Amino acid sequence: MIFTSYEFIVFLAVTLAVYNIAPSNYRTRILFIAGYIFYASSDWHHIAVLGGVTVSAFLFGRVLRAEKHVLLLTVAIIITGLPLLLWKIGQISESLADRSAIGFIIPLGLSFYTLQAVGYLLDVYWKRVKPEPRLSSVALFMAFFPIMSAGPIERAGRLIPQLDSMSKTDKTEAYLAIKQLLWGFFCKLVIADKLAIISSDIFGKSAHSSAAVLLMGLFIYSVRIYFDFYGYSIIAIAAARLFGVEVMANFKHPLLASSLVEFWHRWHISLTTWFRDYAYLPIAYKFRPIYSFTIVALMVFVLSGIWHGTSLNFIIWGGVHGVLYILGRLTAGYRRRLWRLAFHSHLRLLQRGIQTTFVFLLVSLTWVFFAVPGIRNASGILRRIFSWELIASFGTIVEVFSRHDYTYYLLCAVLFFMIDSLGIIRLVTDKVPANKYELTRELVVINSLAVSVLLIGDIGVRRFIYMQF
Repeated sequence: MIFTSYEFIVFLAVTLAVYNIAPSNYRTRILFIAGYIFYASSDWHHIAVLGGVTVSAFLFGRVLRAEKHVLLLTVAIIITGLPLLLWKIGQISESLADRSAIGFIIPLGLSFYTLQAVGYLLDVYWKRVKPEPRLSSVALFMAFFPIMSAGPIERAGRLIPQLDSMSKTDKTEAYLAIKQLLWGFFCKLVIADKLAIISSDIFGKSAHSSAAVLLMGLFIYSVRIYFDFYGYSIIAIAAARLFGVEVMANFKHPLLASSLVEFWHRWHISLTTWFRDYAYLPIAYKFRPIYSFTIVALMVFVLSGIWHGTSLNFIIWGGVHGVLYILGRLTAGYRRRLWRLAFHSHLRLLQRGIQTTFVFLLVSLTWVFFAVPGIRNASGILRRIFSWELIASFGTIVEVFSRHDYTYYLLCAVLFFMIDSLGIIRLVTDKVPANKYELTRELVVINSLAVSVLLIGDIGVRRFIYMQF
């Protein structure tokens, strides 16, 4: 059941109606049942996986509070994460055998809810939270359907208390959530999915595309994957908001970052903070600062790559970002002094623009490992981009704009990227109109978004990129 399908809209509406009609002591049960129905709609065979991870987290959580031992914690993490580990091994085996990994399609949300389960165990072990006495609380924490398929990855101490005290939907919150849902649908269906047509066209015939067009394709893919995952996150946050649950934001305008370090503070925040709090800091704390920073940071980035996928593409992607992140941290002071020498204080905006453009270029180049299958294809594209062919082929970029629909999609993406970056869209989605002028403005914007989604969007056709991880 894809978020941008009619089936999900009906499912969400029915669940919300039953949730508000039911007595208060039945609301958590309704959400639990809804979570498993949602999960079964993907593949009912995988319900056992979700149930197994849930029971493992619950039982070991109870044991860890009584027996605080690192060996027991290790066993708990291994057993709880065993389904994810086995699926990753299966994908590696298929990849090494040069066969399609169709037999090892990862269960919906496994990578995400496994991290939530492991985070819960570590929080119990470190006494950040108390072990849940009821299996139902852990079960709903793992199966809360707005976030179970691709995050945001929540913490037990933040989410479980909200799920244990569910109340009727607030009308104002519901109104704001519906507007957020519409904006999320627009980001996915009107922007990301249309950019996907262009990027797929470019990389689908990469052998016949010039180096300049391939570079343009990476820029387009960079914006596409942002709006794809950003749109998903908005829908997930809004769906949770309908039930009075607040989940963490996943993005803070990462494409406007002026350094790679800043980019990772803004991109997929729930994942990066999870790795920071549960992997990087605990390990780095045991070593000398300089060595822990370089070695552990690189290890965590590679681990993040493996979390995304077991192919060499993802591992290299994680390693490259790890190296760039480390270099960015180590040279931060020198670069600040150089920028101050190069630009007067009145030119700080120009400096920021140059830095942001450079970071966008770097990030876009690394997305090649996501955009095309196989390390040979990815490296081949990078070799062509870093050759003299790039300069000689700049004139061929007009090929991308030769189709009027492509030009429209690109202009639409640029326009709404600017609108979102300037915070203009939040003037509508995050507040209730206070006067006739604001109401008129809101009606124009909301109706425009709705019409665009219905007329332009291919509803329920393309899955979200991050649902494959």
